[in-house]
Amino acid sequence: MSADPEAGAVVVSVAGEIDMLTEPRLRDALHDALARAADGTLVVDLTEVSFFSSTGIAALVEIHTLARAQLAGVSLVVPPDSPPDRSLTAMGLRTRWVVHDTRTSALRHAARA
Repeated sequence: MSADPEAGAVVVSVAGEIDMLTEPRLRDALHDALARAADGTLVVDLTEVSFFSSTGIAALVEIHTLARAQLAGVSLVVPPDSPPDRSLTAMGLRTRWVVHDTRTSALRHAARA
């Protein structure tokens, strides 16, 4: 996982499997990025995630809750029919959060926020 400033947002790039063993690293990366984003936008890019468990969902719920008071927004990059997409859809969160199919789309949205 990496967190880098990009086009007015802090982007957290996540890859591999997110499960109970890797979720603490995701949570730490999200908290660090939230602190770096200040009053901007946090983009969480899940494009390279091959497995996404409920622990990953819990980390995203937590960061959305924390970010609500601090940031212009949180955007997720979730390709259609990917493991994160299926998890978010099953939980009813894909339609409640700002979700983009590509990083380019998320960054364009962040630039307007």
